[in-house]
Amino acid sequence: MEGIPGELLKVKSTNRVINSWHFANQKAAQARIKIVYGNKDQQHLIDTDFYNLRTSINWLAEQDDRGSAELLLGYVDTLFPFLHQKRHYIELDKWCTAGLHACEVVQRNPAVVLLMKSETQFSLGRWKEARATVTQAFAQINGLEPTIHAQTLFLLGRLQIELGEYKAALVTLNQAEDLYTEAGNSGK
Repeated sequence: MEGIPGELLKVKSTNRVINSWHFANQKAAQARIKIVYGNKDQQHLIDTDFYNLRTSINWLAEQDDRGSAELLLGYVDTLFPFLHQKRHYIELDKWCTAGLHACEVVQRNPAVVLLMKSETQFSLGRWKEARATVTQAFAQINGLEPTIHAQTLFLLGRLQIELGEYKAALVTLNQAEDLYTEAGNSGK
């Protein structure tokens, strides 16, 4: 490599290493989410690989490219029920925040991630924060399926109960019930 200054060679070598590291982490994150997709009902497998899943999602949260953002949203969407059930609320709150940034990167409506974040804040007892977040979700809900709208109202009603706003909660919960019934989901 005659004629190329030593500093330029170092830069090219460093860039190659960084690109290789990025590629390896991206592939590992993709492989791990495929395992989760294939084993969603087998929580013990997710438990077993949780450290690696955490490593991947934390790495993805530090990236700013579209592919990483889409992958991160896949993790959040897929792992939310598992993490919530296992009461990993602090981690979930952090991941939802990263998910909101990912929504900006991929230009996705953030309402669902806001709803997850609000549910997490509710579980942590941060009711005022949860109310502000669910209000943001409610503002973004246009064009989404009615069950998302109903879930948002249901969470808002639960928050109103926790905040002592019982009359408002009854009205909100009745609206949620009507939307659930309209959508054919009377289980809620």
